[in-house]
Amino acid sequence: EEASFEISEPFNFKHLSHVEVDPTSVTGFRGIPAEWEILLKASGISREQTLANPQTVLDVLAFAAAGMRRPVIRTNAKLG
Repeated sequence: EEASFEISEPFNFKHLSHVEVDPTSVTGFRGIPAEWEILLKASGISREQTLANPQTVLDVLAFAAAGMRRPVIRTNAKLG
């Protein structure tokens, strides 16, 4: 028997910032979160690469930032 999967709509979505491509910026972006700016500057991705592939760079930054968060570990064990 094949398993069926459903993909739900996003929930608890929050739009936290508005990012724009900015050729005059050191990073190539204006409005990126500070955490992402630090990641971008440390990544070695050049402004020229950012300007040529802005969405790809944003996707990489989002992925890297999500991976840096500590996972939430849930357990049913009772303490004490």
